[in-house]
Amino acid sequence: MDFKEALKADLAAFVNPDEFGDEHVFDGVSMMMVVAEDENDETKLSTKYQLFMEDVFAKNKRLHFFDGLVPFPEVGNKVEFDGDYYYVISSSLNEGLVRVEITAHVT
Repeated sequence: MDFKEALKADLAAFVNPDEFGDEHVFDGVSMMMVVAEDENDETKLSTKYQLFMEDVFAKNKRLHFFDGLVPFPEVGNKVEFDGDYYYVISSSLNEGLVRVEITAHVT
């Protein structure tokens, strides 16, 4: 097994429901992913968004899921996650795993 094959095996274990993965719905597609949450945390927003949202609290989530399940989420797009709407504040693709940071205002 070469390095890339070992990395793919590790990623599969990372998203596995017996490890860190849970089933969620992202833009209408049910999939296994790893989710990290930050409630009422305005410091996690990018500098671009902080300028517009001073003193506004947000719920932020970092999502990790396999590429190809949904169209790549672009920064600034509105997305649906588990029935709630969020905005994409960052997204990246690394070795077949998509990392997306989303935010929504807390009312």
